[in-house]
Amino acid sequence: MRGLIAIFSFAILVSACGSGTAETKETVGTEVEASAEENAGSFAEDTKTIESTCLAMLDAFSTKKGTPPDWARLNNLCAESAQFNSVTHYEEAEMHQHTLKSYEEDEGEWYDNNDVMEIQLGLTVDRFHNVANAFQAYQLDYDNHDGEAGSEKGVLFYQLAFVGDRWYVTNLMWQSESEGIEVGEELIN
Repeated sequence: MRGLIAIFSFAILVSACGSGTAETKETVGTEVEASAEENAGSFAEDTKTIESTCLAMLDAFSTKKGTPPDWARLNNLCAESAQFNSVTHYEEAEMHQHTLKSYEEDEGEWYDNNDVMEIQLGLTVDRFHNVANAFQAYQLDYDNHDGEAGSEKGVLFYQLAFVGDRWYVTNLMWQSESEGIEVGEELIN
């Protein structure tokens, strides 16, 4: 029980700026200044249900060129120890592992240079009391206004925990479609 309380308490602090302290930090060219109470209140609707949490994740990553994803909102949605892992499959499968912070550092520039819209195509949830797995079929559309635009579909796999009065994303893994690998109709609803 103390572990869950510690996770909940630390996650609230992380929602302020990702490091557990209420201070100003530079986030891909945008200053984010907030207290734990401000972020917890402004993002309270995001984490009431599994569905709202998964939709808020897509919404926080949907941006206009020159505008970074909403990293403060993402910090609020995720447990401090959340992992972001992608599996790519070209000739062989590879896994790329990140924390939210390392994902921001490695991929933030791509979001800065593109209009990005992520939409939900379907959501399937398996839940056991305070823990859940969710498969979210998505479509990602992007345009960098220099002639490069595209669209891809894939599946996000969330592990979530309900602590206190809200849901936290504890792990996120995704795989986009590639040759011979398509999102099945059973995941689109």
